[in-house]
Amino acid sequence: MNRKKLIVVSSFLAFGCIVSTVIVWGVGESKPREIAPLVSLDAPRFAPNPDWALAPDDHFWRGTQPASTTAFAHQAAGAASEPSLDEVIERTNSRFFVRDDDPRPTSEGASHLAILTDRGMRMQPYASTQAVRDGAAAFEAEVSIDWNLRALSLSGGEATAIGGWFVSENTGQRRIDTSAGTVIEHINAGEHGVERSWVLPERPSELGDLVIDTTFEGLGRGPQTESGHHFVDSEGRARIRVGSAFLVDSSGHRTAIESQTTEDGLRYVVPKTLLASADYPLALDPIIGPEFGIDEPAYDDTYSSHRRKSVGGGGEESCRRVD
Repeated sequence: MNRKKLIVVSSFLAFGCIVSTVIVWGVGESKPREIAPLVSLDAPRFAPNPDWALAPDDHFWRGTQPASTTAFAHQAAGAASEPSLDEVIERTNSRFFVRDDDPRPTSEGASHLAILTDRGMRMQPYASTQAVRDGAAAFEAEVSIDWNLRALSLSGGEATAIGGWFVSENTGQRRIDTSAGTVIEHINAGEHGVERSWVLPERPSELGDLVIDTTFEGLGRGPQTESGHHFVDSEGRARIRVGSAFLVDSSGHRTAIESQTTEDGLRYVVPKTLLASADYPLALDPIIGPEFGIDEPAYDDTYSSHRRKSVGGGGEESCRRVD
């Protein structure tokens, strides 16, 4: 009788520190079955604050990285009850807005634009390192990548439709319902990249694998290195990197989840054994960011310092949803 064999080695890079995870399935283990593509319910539009949305204080997976490995101010800040000054500045500098020529929510980082779409998100890096240093929003139209959510299955229950984006400060989130429970897709835009998370607020009604199937459109696929998956422009230069993902539960336990390469994207599979032992809520948390060459960050600390705006003033924070 064939027996399953699971070997786990860990892998993750967050701008400087590598921990690695490789999952090897032995004899008797089948690949995740294909699941039906999601259908977006709405085109982008503004709508009231939904009651299911996560508040900033509910982002329990923040602060789980050592300060030396972070791409975001909130990760280095730790799990403090009050946001650090750097986090407040980052929320302000990277907040979503609507451009005159594009109704989609857009966040401007130190070296890129992040745009929320009905299928997922788009990242568009600056054209050159000099553009970053000069603070010039110089983009090349053909240099961008769309990272789309194609399908999602929780404990065998497939999501068939997805709601619209709710946007507040530098975050966007939308709700995905399955027969086994709800998953919240969460975007956190930062100065140097975007943290994309899939959050399970509660334990699924039935325990089974969580399967998240994503696709990429735009830049070509480049090499995979210890730091993640690289995507290249027409000249073969790496411009976007997607790192590995951690599964983080509310107790702070972290497990690296290796992405599986598909023909046109990446698939994440969280086995039911991890879902069974986790403390809820929990989040799967990969990072996407720009680069100028493999593992060459597309940002400049000097320019980032110029983006540190004064934080203060009155007025209520406006919270809007984009569907």
